[in-house]
Parts: sequence; C-alpha cells; structure tokens
Amino acid sequence: EGVNVYMGKLDAGKGVSLVGLSDAQMEKAIAAAKADDAAVAAREPVKMVSDQLPKQRLMVAYVPLDQIVSTASDYAQRFGAPVQVQLPPNLPPIGMTLAKEGSTLRADAFIPTTLVQSLVAAGMQAFMGMQGGGAGGGM
Repeated sequence: EGVNVYMGKLDAGKGVSLVGLSDAQMEKAIAAAKADDAAVAAREPVKMVSDQLPKQRLMVAYVPLDQIVSTASDYAQRFGAPVQVQLPPNLPPIGMTLAKEGSTLRADAFIPTTLVQSLVAAGMQAFMGMQGGGAGGGM
C-alpha cells in the first residue's frame, strides 16, 4: 500500500507524471492530458496557485502537500504512533514551473500562505497529541 509513481511520454512534446491515483483515475488523467483538457487546472485551489506562476512554461507541477502529510499521518498511525492530523479540505497545492528564458532555464515556485498556516497548525496539533496534550489530555 505504498505510493506509486508513473511517468510516461504522450507524444513528442508532452509527458505525464501521476502519483497515488487508482487505475481509473490514471486513465482519466491520461485521456485529459492527451485532449489538452485543463479540468484540474480549473479547480479553484489550483487556479489560485497557477495565477501566481509565470504563464510561459515548459513544465508545470502541482504538489498536494496536504495529501502527503495526511498519508504520512495515516502510515504513522498504522505503526502505532499517536499522530492525529486534521487539515482543512481543498488546500491549495505547491506550484512549480520550469521555463526557458533566452539561453537560461528558469524555475519558479509558489507556496500559498494558507497551506503553510494549515500545515503549521496541524504540526502543532500532532506534536501536542504525541505529548499527551490537547483537549482532554490526549488525542
């Protein structure tokens, strides 16, 4: 039940990288990429991040750090660690782009403040829970 990462070339100028999706979700993602369907980019949390990144890009990547943290918390709980993390729904991802500017390669990243605030709060919550703190003396 670990993380699976799949990468592949779709055509001469397009590739796709998929992480943690079911087979059905991967099929939909590949079909959307082949059709230039930007449904994921149209989601409000992703759009907010995309609007902060350069428009001329060779590559764009969105990292759902909240989902990674939630998954890590679930794994820790399976091994008996008292880690409880509650994150708000629909947090924006970290956005990264790679672009060519003249003879140089340019990399940009955008980390939304709301994501940082939510992760700091969740980290404090997890730490307090592991120390026996929090409401009622433990989680």
